[in-house]
Amino acid sequence: CHYSSGEGLQKIIAAKKRGVKVTCEVTPTHLFFDRSVLTEENHKWFQMNPPLRYETDKNILLQAFKDGWIDYLATDHAPHSIEEKLKGISGISQLDTYSLFVTHLIKNENVSLQRIVETCAKKPGDFVNPYLPKEFGKGFGEIKEGYSANFTVLNLAKPTTFTKQMVKSKSGWSPFENHTFPGSIEAVYFKGRLLK
Repeated sequence: CHYSSGEGLQKIIAAKKRGVKVTCEVTPTHLFFDRSVLTEENHKWFQMNPPLRYETDKNILLQAFKDGWIDYLATDHAPHSIEEKLKGISGISQLDTYSLFVTHLIKNENVSLQRIVETCAKKPGDFVNPYLPKEFGKGFGEIKEGYSANFTVLNLAKPTTFTKQMVKSKSGWSPFENHTFPGSIEAVYFKGRLLK
């Protein structure tokens, strides 16, 4: 869970090459930030488990993500309030920026659309589908007859500056406040119903 170390990732890759059934995931925070951003003023905001690593780790994770060794793009969705973070509680809220971060991966990091489909839809769906109630049909992860129509439509030509006012999480803050992503969310569907 929340894999962050470039050195240890080689053991996961070696296990996968031997046919060991193992999966791993990485969070947007570990693909975007590294220890170089930490200051005396912001270190409590970036308190998380595992912690931010070095730029070399971030780069190794990103390349492994592109190469298909990392199975899921996960949110460490820990919606701790500002008061809780100031006390040093670990975890960062990422649900509000997940889809916008995907536009960063596609446009700025040249992650293939196929890899995005696999890590953000297909593999997560394969993992959770056996446990879903019948109302979700065959489940998530594919746009096919019988599957629940849950998906996000992205606009890769319309940048979005994410502001504090856009935070919907009960945390009330985001490490991506005032960051401009290269795309935007055009529409969100849940069970075939347009939400946005």
